[in-house]
Amino acid sequence: KNNEELLELGTQLYRFGNMKKQIPACTACHAVYGQGNSLAGYPSVAGQQIGYLTSSLKAYRSKERNAGESSLIMQSISENLSDYEIEALANYMHGLYK
Repeated sequence: KNNEELLELGTQLYRFGNMKKQIPACTACHAVYGQGNSLAGYPSVAGQQIGYLTSSLKAYRSKERNAGESSLIMQSISENLSDYEIEALANYMHGLYK
């Protein structure tokens, strides 16, 4: 798959989610430009390294990452993400800047 498809999928998932797969839009917690919501404890994802974002999402998916209440939210979301979708999201978030 090419980079354009990857970016398009990442954009779609981040902004709108995928209702069929019960994946909410990432913007709901991490904001449109990925700056997060520090008051609610949702971290900034904008401009993070692709490897870090990918491994974080996979760690939530495998339940390896499990500290705190927001981990439960991320675990239930990420268990519905494929490797390709995780790659797409990581690439999209990496490209977000405040």
